[in-house]
Amino acid sequence: MKDIDLISGDVVDAAFRLHQELGPGLLESVYEIVLAGWLERRGYLVERQKPIDIQFDGLRFDGAFRIDLLVEGRLLVEVKSVEKLNAAHAKQLLTYLRLTRPTCRSADQPRRRDAEGQY
Repeated sequence: MKDIDLISGDVVDAAFRLHQELGPGLLESVYEIVLAGWLERRGYLVERQKPIDIQFDGLRFDGAFRIDLLVEGRLLVEVKSVEKLNAAHAKQLLTYLRLTRPTCRSADQPRRRDAEGQY
């Protein structure tokens, strides 16, 4: 299993490169498909538009939301093509992380040590 810090570093590097080469202003779907292709070419397992089911109070909701990219089944990537991120974007990512825990991490979410100093 690949180290999550290596995966997230590769994703961030690829995203910056993508932005430099394609520039701003394209549809999110364009950035998403190119980023997924670059990561797959580097040997990563990438799922696009991954539907996520949730359960609450005995009810199951199939496909409650979709993750733009799920890398190696552990790293959640939400692609944005906006001038400025706002509070709604943060809430969206936090919702995804909260409802997929403990299986996923965001590329910008730092690892936290437990009481014994372990990750």
